[in-house]
Amino acid sequence: IGTRNPGILQRLALPRAVVTLDRIRPELLLYRSLARCLVLGACFEPTTQWLTEQIPRPVTDALSELLEFVHNSSTGAGVTDAKKKPPAISRLDQYFNSRQQSALSARSAFPLYLASVAGHCFGLGLVFAGTANRTARDTLLTQLRILASFRDAKSSQSRLGLPPLDRSVRAAVESALCTVAVSLGCVQAGSGDLESVRLLRELRWKVEDVSFGSHLALSMAIGLLFLAGGTFSLQRDSVSTASLLLALCPRFPSRTVDNQYHLQALRHLYVLATENRALHTIDVDSGLPVTLDVEVHLSDGSVRHIVAPGLLPELSTVTRIVMNTGSSVNGSRNMDYYCATMEFKHPQSVHENVVGTDSTHRKFFHRQVNVPPLLVKRIHAPKATQLARTTQKTNSSAVDNTLSIQEILHSMRHAVSQEAIDKDSFEYLLQKRQRLRIQKMLQEVDESSGRRGYLANPEFLCILSNALAD
Repeated sequence: IGTRNPGILQRLALPRAVVTLDRIRPELLLYRSLARCLVLGACFEPTTQWLTEQIPRPVTDALSELLEFVHNSSTGAGVTDAKKKPPAISRLDQYFNSRQQSALSARSAFPLYLASVAGHCFGLGLVFAGTANRTARDTLLTQLRILASFRDAKSSQSRLGLPPLDRSVRAAVESALCTVAVSLGCVQAGSGDLESVRLLRELRWKVEDVSFGSHLALSMAIGLLFLAGGTFSLQRDSVSTASLLLALCPRFPSRTVDNQYHLQALRHLYVLATENRALHTIDVDSGLPVTLDVEVHLSDGSVRHIVAPGLLPELSTVTRIVMNTGSSVNGSRNMDYYCATMEFKHPQSVHENVVGTDSTHRKFFHRQVNVPPLLVKRIHAPKATQLARTTQKTNSSAVDNTLSIQEILHSMRHAVSQEAIDKDSFEYLLQKRQRLRIQKMLQEVDESSGRRGYLANPEFLCILSNALAD
C-alpha cells in the first residue's frame, strides 16, 4: 500500500484491448481499480479529469454521447443543451442497440464504466480517508450526482431528462452509487460537511426498488460524516486501510441475513481506523470553551490554520499546535488571550506488540489517544471577586455579580471546618442571585437534622458545583 511499485502497477493496469474488455467481468475491473489506487497512495491529484483518464478508452468511446450529455448537465456547462434529450435516444436500450456498430457495444461498456468509476472512487476514498480534501470531495460529489441521475432516470421524474434504465443495469448503478457514497463518507469523516449530508439524505429518500444493502451503505456514509459527534476521524496507515476495506467492502447484502459474499459482522471493523482528533480551547479563568484560531504545524514543515474547537489533521503528522495573539484570521478573535503552545511527541509505533515476540503469535491492539485541551488565559482577566460563570443563554442576568465556583467552594469548605455554616452564609456567598435549584437545596438543608454532617459531605459539594456550572 502506497509503495508505487511500477511492476505491481503494470500488473494491475486496466485492460485497453476491446477483446479483453468484452470478456472481463465488471467486478474484476472494480477490484483492479481499487488495488491500483491503494498502491499509488496519495501521489495523484483526485480530480474529475484524473478519474476520466483512468477509464479505458474503448469504454468512453462507446458511451461518448451519453457521458458528454450527463457531464455537461451535472457541471452546469451547456445548460441550454442539457434541457434537451440526448439525440436519437428514446430509451436506454434503444441507445445501446444503436451503438452496436462501434468496436465495443454500449450495452457491454456501461457496466464496465460503472465498475471502473466505483473502483477508482472507492480507492480514492480509502487513500484520502479522514483528510477532508476538497478536491476529492468535489470529485466524489460530481460522480455521485451522475450516478443518482442514472438511478432516478424516469420518463417523468428525471432531473436530467435521461431515459429510464432497464433491469439489466439497474443493480449495477445502485451498487456503484452506494460505493461512491461510502467513499464520500470516508473522505469527509467527522467533518459533518453540509453539502455531502444534503446529497446523502436526498438519496436515502428513495424507497422503491431499493435493497437493504443500499440503505445500509447510505446510512454508513452519513454515520461516517458525523463520526462520534464530529470528534473522531479516520486514519490512513496500513492497518486502518485494511480495516476500512473489510468494513466497507463494496459487496452489499440484499437482506439482513445475507452473508453469502461478505460476512456482515466485518462491517464493525471500521472502529479500528478511528482516532480522536477533537481539539478544544479552554479558558482557564472561566473553565469554558472559547473559539480561537490556531496554527497546526505538521511533520512535513507545512502549517495549517484551523478554528478551534475543531478537528485536527492526522495526529501522526502533527508536531505542534500554536495559538498566537496576532494569528487570528479576522484580527480580533485571538487578541484577548496570551500565546499558547502544545508540543506533540509520537511513539515509534501506534500499534504496539503486547503478546509474545514471535511474529506468528504477534497480537496488536488499538490504542486510542485523546488530545488534551489547549489552555488559554485572557490578557485582561477580571478580578477574582467579580468572576462569573458566563453562559451562552440569553437570560444571563441570573449570574450577575456572583462569585466564582472556586471561591464559593473554598468559602464553603472553610466555613465547614469552622463549624459555622448556615443559611445566612449561603445567601451571602451566592449574593441572593443564584438559581432555583440552589434555593431548593437550601430548603432541604433547613429541613435536615444534621446540618453540618450533610453539608460537609463531598457528594453534596459535587452536586452544588454541578448546579452552579449549569
